Parts: sequence; structure tokens; C-alpha cells
Amino acid sequence: MAEKFNVSKKEWECLWELGNSYAQPSSKDLATYFESGEEEIGKVLSVHSPAHFGIALDFGCGLGRLARALSFRFQKVYAVDISDTALNRASKLNDDRKNIFYCLNDRGDLNMFNNASIDFIYCARVFQHLPSKKSVADYVKEFIRVLAPDGLLCFQVPSQVRFMSRMAGNQVYEILKPILGQKLASRFLIRMLALKIEEINEILACTNGKLIDKIEGNSDWFGAPSYQCFVIRQCGEPIIQVKSIENEKNR
Repeated sequence: MAEKFNVSKKEWECLWELGNSYAQPSSKDLATYFESGEEEIGKVLSVHSPAHFGIALDFGCGLGRLARALSFRFQKVYAVDISDTALNRASKLNDDRKNIFYCLNDRGDLNMFNNASIDFIYCARVFQHLPSKKSVADYVKEFIRVLAPDGLLCFQVPSQVRFMSRMAGNQVYEILKPILGQKLASRFLIRMLALKIEEINEILACTNGKLIDKIEGNSDWFGAPSYQCFVIRQCGEPIIQVKSIENEKNR
């Protein structure tokens, strides 16, 4: 697992260094970029919200678009990402928001956070880029572990993706770069995966999490059908291993 996350980290660092990621706005579009974060978080919290607005976690924060929006609503925000480059840029862009704390995480767990310590966890357009479905299951388990008993987890994941997105990665990027050019080829640098709702339910059934709502729609930047899932933590129920996903190869 560590090797897979190292590969994913290298791909994301390369993408940020290229300066043309879909998640990276130009300086003239920065205000609109952050306004879209305000709109997204406002919409999510209007559907469901945690009991307390103490600590929030933005998982896969990128340039801090959503962490910034959360910082106006929560006392403290942890912005977590696998990329040093993204975190450094996010810190500079959001220097005025002193309640955002940036955390590098290139592991398959959230050991930096204590049990039941986070009131709200938001994860959008991230699970689709993890190395495998097993990785998604592991992170969901970790989200539930760190989620406060009266907290709320909201994550998004595509229900299907294009064939080329499933096959993407550094090797595909290197093949396409001389053909399409660096900018266009970089779109194939990060692979994607999808989960069916049955697989999501299976993961949650093996944790302390309970799905209270799901919204079907499209992933904003990819146009892929997706689910936005709202989950709460149930106390006192055993966490068991997700066996059917554990041994599944990345696809």
C-alpha cells in the first residue's frame, strides 16, 4: 500500500508542477474559484449539518478552495493533502485564514487525528483518484473513527468513469505527451475509479457508519455520474474487515 501511495503522490506532484490541473485556477479567476467553494459548502451544509461547528476536515484540499469556505463556519479546519506543492500554495493563498491548519498525508490512514475528534469531514473529487477500492474502504473506516459521535461525514465518489480515466497514470501520460503535448496529456496523468452504490453500502456496513442520505448527480469537473453520501457515526457497533474489496486489484 505504501508503494501505491508513493506512486500517487509522484503523479499529483507532477500535475501541480505542470501548473495546468483542472483544480488550479489562474490568478484572474481566483475570486470566482473561492466563491465556488463558498457555494459548494453552503449547499452541502444546507442539506445536512453536524451538531457542532468546532473542527472540520477537508480531505484532499488542493489549493484550499473548500477549506477556506469551511474556515468561515468552523472554529478550526484541518486541510489535508498528499501534495507538498498544493499545501504550500494553499497556505499562501489563504494566509488571511488563520484557523486553517495544513497537514501532509501520504499514508493510507489518518493516524494524525484522535478518535471521535472531528465534527465535519468533507471529501469531494478525491476517492476517485485513490490507488484502489481497498484504499477507499480504508479511508472511510478512518473517517468514521475520527468522526465525533454527533458529527457528519460527506463524501463524493463516481458511480462510473470513462475507460481512459481508469487506465490513466504516469505511463499513459508519457506515451501521450509527445502526441498531444504536455498540457493535454496531463489530463490523463491521474487515474480514476468508481464505486457502485452496493459497494458503498458494503463498506459502510463494515464500519460504524450509517448512510443517512445520498444525492445522485455529476462530478463537477469530469461530468461522471456520482453519489454524494452523507454518513453519521453509530457508537458501539463492531468494525470488521471489508474482505471482498481488500484483495481487489486496481481497475
